[in-house]
Amino acid sequence: MGAHYENHIGYYAKSLQKLFGISKNVDHAIATFVRITMTTSRKAEAVVTQVSNGKSLAHRCQPGDGNASIRPFQCTPHWRAAGVPTGAYERGPHHMGYSTLDERAIRAVVDSIAQIDRLLETGRFTALAFSWNDVTKLGGHIFNTAQVVRDCIVDQLQNVAAKHDVALIRSRYTGKEVVGDFNYMIIRQPEVLFVFNDNEEEFYAHYNDADNPYGLGSGEKWQ
Repeated sequence: MGAHYENHIGYYAKSLQKLFGISKNVDHAIATFVRITMTTSRKAEAVVTQVSNGKSLAHRCQPGDGNASIRPFQCTPHWRAAGVPTGAYERGPHHMGYSTLDERAIRAVVDSIAQIDRLLETGRFTALAFSWNDVTKLGGHIFNTAQVVRDCIVDQLQNVAAKHDVALIRSRYTGKEVVGDFNYMIIRQPEVLFVFNDNEEEFYAHYNDADNPYGLGSGEKWQ
């Protein structure tokens, strides 16, 4: 493998270490995993910024399915929700759910947690909420996301919450208009930053938008 990919692997390990203070050699394990699984010569940047049919998506501030129904709250004037990609609509190995923790999935986790990190830095929130399932940890059923990816997302949500000393709410959905329903909770708990499961295309449409003060433009660009 050439220096091109070695540099990218180093970026991921460095970013995870910087953001989350990773311990137990997790950064080394991820780098090793990426080296083993990365078989494509395409740049990850080209892959993750693709959108359906080559058209820019227009739904990043519109309600989605499942807990993504709170998607409008990630936009102005709210900035009280944040998406975490759990898969893509693009045809390929990650269609309808990340199938493994490869470079593409790792980058999505790094970018989404970086955005959450910046939102928590505002000091507006005392808690971070995400969908919890006793079996899969990270909730959500629309995408069939590999357990190793779900585990990684939950681990990093725990780390970023600890970094900012905010409570972590593991929310179980039990029905509409009760605690556990993000639509019900988000209008009643302005001090909570809600994390919803997103698709890769919609997430990057929002993350790369110049009008998003917590997205790519506010942090270190992926080189």
